[in-house]
Amino acid sequence: MDCNWGVLLLFAQAGVLSAKHIYQVQGIIGGKIHLAPQIPRGFTTRDVFWKHMSHTEELVASFTRGSTETKYRSRFFGRINLLKNFTLEVTSLEMGDSGTFSSLLVDYGGSMQQIQFHLTVYEVVAKPVVQVFSSSSGEESDNCTVFLSCVTASGSDITYRWAANSEMGGSVSLNDSIYDGGRIAKVYLSPLDLHLSYTCTVSNLVSQEDTSVVPWNNCKLDTGKDSGVFGCKIIPYLAVTLILLFIAMTFWVLLCTKSQDVPPVLLQL
Repeated sequence: MDCNWGVLLLFAQAGVLSAKHIYQVQGIIGGKIHLAPQIPRGFTTRDVFWKHMSHTEELVASFTRGSTETKYRSRFFGRINLLKNFTLEVTSLEMGDSGTFSSLLVDYGGSMQQIQFHLTVYEVVAKPVVQVFSSSSGEESDNCTVFLSCVTASGSDITYRWAANSEMGGSVSLNDSIYDGGRIAKVYLSPLDLHLSYTCTVSNLVSQEDTSVVPWNNCKLDTGKDSGVFGCKIIPYLAVTLILLFIAMTFWVLLCTKSQDVPPVLLQL
């Protein structure tokens, strides 16, 4: 407890020192990071103290009197190592680890040097799933309007981006008709876009995934093909109806000829 208060006092005294630069660091959930303080030339380090600042301030590692201590009671217990040159290693990163790490270096003359790192922990994005929904205008037209939906199962601070890919290998970013933060795109298609594909790319600072689809395959156009399909389906029913009608007529003729005591007449078709 006395040691902790002493460290807090040192940080309070160092408060008048402002870090010349706050280094931005990105980490991945489950991964690890290394924070290496840049020790000025001629600075002979005697003591080093590392603390984490987020909602609260926690001492996570120290080097004093030639001894290293990393077993402080904090959210990082069991996940902290102090390596050579006083580099702080944080393993098994969690989302809650995001925040500012501050190192306080003290030399044998009592001079202090403060260095800060701001850590942001990200969840890796998963490969997105793209669904295509066609919209009918109710008018006979060769054109088609579709909505493209892009969904990813995991990831943090995600950016969505759409692009149309031409057969020549180039791509054009879609900026218009984008909704819901980029998750949905509205696209107008014509028969010339038969093989045109669209790609949804999801990304953050540590990962990127994409999925492509050819939306024309989902267009529902009134081209007269349905009537042909309908005709093919109804032919068997018409044939059965005609056969039953023929049998009924034959039976009726036989009954009529029998009732008149006339030899049956074979019905000719």
